[in-house]
Amino acid sequence: MNLPIHLPLKIYDEKLFEKIEVPPLKERRFHLSKESIGRLKDKANSEMVVISISSSQAYLAHLLGSIIRCRKLDDEKEVFISVIIECNLVGNPCEWWTDSGATPYVCANKELFSSFSLAQVEKMIYMANSATAKVEGTGKVGLKMISRKVLTLNNILYVPELCRNLISASLLDKNGF
Repeated sequence: MNLPIHLPLKIYDEKLFEKIEVPPLKERRFHLSKESIGRLKDKANSEMVVISISSSQAYLAHLLGSIIRCRKLDDEKEVFISVIIECNLVGNPCEWWTDSGATPYVCANKELFSSFSLAQVEKMIYMANSATAKVEGTGKVGLKMISRKVLTLNNILYVPELCRNLISASLLDKNGF
């Protein structure tokens, strides 16, 4: 999409942005909570003529305002920024990623299961990006460790739509690992 997104916020809105000393742009990281993005959306929506804007537009309004303010750019000039909102990952279907946000263990590769049973009831998993995916079964997977030992994970959900196999850090901790 190569269209301009019109942002309704005033660039130097003192109530929205705090004055802080900012490190160079290449070191700058933005971490906004859902509540912060919600406040940005509410503020932007209250100032707009159209009905509403998306979370992405609210985030971009915050990001653009921060860049213009911190770099002391002329707010009358056009500024271009690039932001990756989402990307498709391609990787090894046998790799496992430890996920501190994952509640269950999840595997997308049916070949890794040592025992498997099809789901008897329709079950969905919900992801942080609001997407859902269908659980097609459950089973056991043996993970071969560098020490040559095998760690058997039980109750693994088979979700072929996912790009990654996820190990729940909280479940590992709960089970003493």
